[in-house]
Amino acid sequence: TYQFTVAQAAASNGVPVYVLVSSAMASVESKFFYTRMKGELERDIKNLSFESIHILQPGMLAGHRLENRAGEKVGSALIKFLNAFGIAKNQRPIDALLVARAMINISFRKNQRVEVIRLLEVFEAAS
Repeated sequence: TYQFTVAQAAASNGVPVYVLVSSAMASVESKFFYTRMKGELERDIKNLSFESIHILQPGMLAGHRLENRAGEKVGSALIKFLNAFGIAKNQRPIDALLVARAMINISFRKNQRVEVIRLLEVFEAAS
């Protein structure tokens, strides 16, 4: 994928820190294509020669988008509806700007070689 090609180029040019925005429930064993692909990407990036790798696994992204993503809008509305009843609280949508802020904040962490920041932890990393 394009993301892996960029990560390879960064690693081969000595970039010490890599931050990947992946997906909630990413897993190489997933039955769903998207989350399986993200899990495979995470696995492959972990094998590159970065000093530290930070993987964010946010829920669905919200906020202004350049392209029309009708599926994301419907999914986001459904999750918000379920959250009103206390269902799927850990799946709440996150604004893309908060994810960007979390990426910047965690890029300075040096506590471990590979760090995975899951779902609601992304909100914490953004503050």
